[in-house]
Amino acid sequence: MAIVKCTNCKFVREVGNQHEGKKVKCPSCQTSLYVQNSVTLVTDLSEEISQLHEEILQLKQNVRLTCDEVTKIKSGYAFANLSSSPIFENYDDIIQWFNAQQIKVEPNQAAMDISGFFDEVAVKLGDNYAVLGELCEKIKHSQHRWGKFTLNLVSYNQKNSQIVISFLKELYDNAFITRYVYDKVNKRVHISLQTTPKIINFFNGDWLEWYVLMKVATLLVDKKVKFSCLRGFHVHFPDADKNEIDLFFLINGSIPLWIECKSGEFRQFISKYSALRKRLKLEKSHALLFVLGMPDEKVVGLTNTFELTVVNENNFLKQIEQKIAPV
Repeated sequence: MAIVKCTNCKFVREVGNQHEGKKVKCPSCQTSLYVQNSVTLVTDLSEEISQLHEEILQLKQNVRLTCDEVTKIKSGYAFANLSSSPIFENYDDIIQWFNAQQIKVEPNQAAMDISGFFDEVAVKLGDNYAVLGELCEKIKHSQHRWGKFTLNLVSYNQKNSQIVISFLKELYDNAFITRYVYDKVNKRVHISLQTTPKIINFFNGDWLEWYVLMKVATLLVDKKVKFSCLRGFHVHFPDADKNEIDLFFLINGSIPLWIECKSGEFRQFISKYSALRKRLKLEKSHALLFVLGMPDEKVVGLTNTFELTVVNENNFLKQIEQKIAPV
């Protein structure tokens, strides 16, 4: 059979082979066209479909590559596999900044020591917290009681299960846990915990300070911004009042940035931090309260309600990027 196919109005009708090659008018819209051989038309359409299919596959591949690049940018940090860095050893300008306000600084160099595995584990945990959050919470609540627990992976897909097992292997290799056994049949992992104080404190919240320190420092390094930083130190006011500071950055020698990190209850600290912000003479936008797991809409609401800028794991780097002065 031959086919009448109008490219204008999409009219299609089969006709006898004797009309093949003849010029006719479309019965629907009167557009001039040629009667086509059905086999030839189907062959051409098949080739066109195959070409479009290849183009779609290529577009999907490009999208995957783009997503992989975004993930690569957002994951990891600039100080991976380093045992030291001058960035975490030179903080004289921070001391001078506080001295100018008659505030004495008591540095804690041990809190800046990256020679151990705390920074590596913290970044791995923070970058994958959407998957590893349950594991982290179980470790936190079990290390004070039983010293071991079982994590059920039945609800985890294959990719997320692999992330959990890979993280447990890293914890075991670095002695953050003493043992783990993966029951593949029942999709359960039996985990025995490390009970040394440093590891207990790490999962109680120290890991979040390490994570924020590494990610903010990496952002500033990537942007080629000059900065210094301190973690876990004390400040002494002239009236003998003493306060602990989680994280403090001095950007381009003049922009102060104070960050307090909370992986659990935070409400009772809002008043304290608001008062401390005023004593430090910091603008609200330069005093960040990082609350892990806080929904985005609540972050905005709390910031509008109180005298601090509340952030979470989704927006803290964006907030800080806005404060970076042009180089």
